[in-house]
Amino acid sequence: MTKKYFVLIFFIVALDAQAQEMKSKNNELLLYSQFGEFCTMCEATLVCTEGESNIDDTFLDRESYLLIHLQTRTFWSQISTIWEFFIRNFDGYQIKGHSRPAKIYSSEKGNWFDFEITTAQISVDPNLIKINQFLIDRENQDWVNHKEEIIGSCERLPLWETLTYIDQKLQKSEDNE
Repeated sequence: MTKKYFVLIFFIVALDAQAQEMKSKNNELLLYSQFGEFCTMCEATLVCTEGESNIDDTFLDRESYLLIHLQTRTFWSQISTIWEFFIRNFDGYQIKGHSRPAKIYSSEKGNWFDFEITTAQISVDPNLIKINQFLIDRENQDWVNHKEEIIGSCERLPLWETLTYIDQKLQKSEDNE
């Protein structure tokens, strides 16, 4: 029984050491958290806009943007994360990224006109987020189209406040139907 506990403790310590190494190397990247990119239960919300934007309390109600909700990884994706970390820590394998579910909301002057469920590919080398026909450069936060032209920029929004906003916006649209 104690052998199992020793292996479990060793595995947790190895994961923490890897997370600390990633934190020191990548703490300036978009979508970096204390748990690293591979946190299976982490979520994030991003807003991408053309040109310069001043994001304040009324921004989402008045501007044009793409709102992206990167969701937690699926059950099987979480299982694969455990395997990836096991291989990485014991065989020298380098994880380059992962995929996770994403919801995209499009707004024109605060009026939502499109909603899409898709998959986001988060890459560590190079530091990109790929969603459908566009990329987000995690280093300089550029929003880039499929022709490799810069559309605008993206930034992270506060998660819980943004999720509350999304729920209210969806509820309002359901009430109007």
